[in-house]
Amino acid sequence: ASGGDMQAQLMAQLRDPELRKKLLKKRRGGPPAENAGQGGAAPVQLKPRGISEEDKKMKEEAERNDLFIELLGYMEAPNGNLEELTDKSKSSTGTSRGFIFMLIRRGWLSGYRVSDGLPANGDKEKVTVFPGREWTNAIKLSDMSDADITNNFGSDIVARVHMYRFDQKANMHMLDEIVLVKDKKFPVKPPPFTLKEPPNDTLDNRRKWEDWNTKKLQYEQGDFPQFELIFNKLLSQDLTTTGAYNQLQATMVAMRRMADSLRQTFEKFSVVELREIVQSIPAHIKGVMARLQEKQGIIIRGEGLKLTPEFLKSLDLKPKALIEAEKALAKAAADEAAARARDEAEKGRTHHAAPTMGQPLFALQEAPIDNIIKMLEKS
Repeated sequence: ASGGDMQAQLMAQLRDPELRKKLLKKRRGGPPAENAGQGGAAPVQLKPRGISEEDKKMKEEAERNDLFIELLGYMEAPNGNLEELTDKSKSSTGTSRGFIFMLIRRGWLSGYRVSDGLPANGDKEKVTVFPGREWTNAIKLSDMSDADITNNFGSDIVARVHMYRFDQKANMHMLDEIVLVKDKKFPVKPPPFTLKEPPNDTLDNRRKWEDWNTKKLQYEQGDFPQFELIFNKLLSQDLTTTGAYNQLQATMVAMRRMADSLRQTFEKFSVVELREIVQSIPAHIKGVMARLQEKQGIIIRGEGLKLTPEFLKSLDLKPKALIEAEKALAKAAADEAAARARDEAEKGRTHHAAPTMGQPLFALQEAPIDNIIKMLEKS
């Protein structure tokens, strides 16, 4: 598998809202001890059957991706927490699902899921709506293209609302668009309730007020007021669902950037070194929490403390090969400096011990040439 395939695999795993929870719960142990058998007897060691270098690289890269996902479990993007936003989208959709069920069950509306944009390799099951957790009473909604919905229903379209789900087959967060259209029993809007509330100060007025209140309750329990009440609650809930999903998508983008940043940061680290870093994160978090409690009086319990890539940068993590190279360069630089100092000291000693030359016997440059000739003739 190529690096691009592994990167795509990492991104696919990142989309799974349950995977990072599973990886965080998974305990990673070191290599088994040599004498792990009972009574100190050495366990039977099976010889590997010719694992190819390509298989080793694929296995190593798969473990590296798992470690990246596990590391991301400790981190949080500026937009919010991935698991919390996923849970919020699910919860909000559950409430909307109940409202849609009531509107369809009473024959006021029909619902269709827009089929445009659904993944070709995704879940083929139809969308269902049901009240609360009573899935046995579920109503299935048909799929239809947006163009067909518009052509078939036109002005009978009442609203477009949304339901979140995670498509396990396509490995994608999805926001299904549900189009609600008028059905045969769609209620007719009655004239507004205009009876004025009578005073409630005497016995006679009390009877009048009770009669007025009975008529008011009957009006409010009519089909259209009930439809309007449920429908408005659905629209309000839909704003929560779409808002949580949009924030989830923005967080996914930020998490992908963080994943890319992590891959670049730890590209030179071996799998063993990366595993040690991931296993050391809880200890670093405890250290930060202890310092916050000691110096600032702040107590953080559970998994309330999350990390950003800046925290990892502050740890100044380096691969072992780079550390060894830096040590070697530092030693070479120190050796060079020491050798240079010895050379300078040796030059200094040689300079001080050199003999001082006296005046020349004849000042040749200062004496005129005639004097020199005469001295030679005399000699």
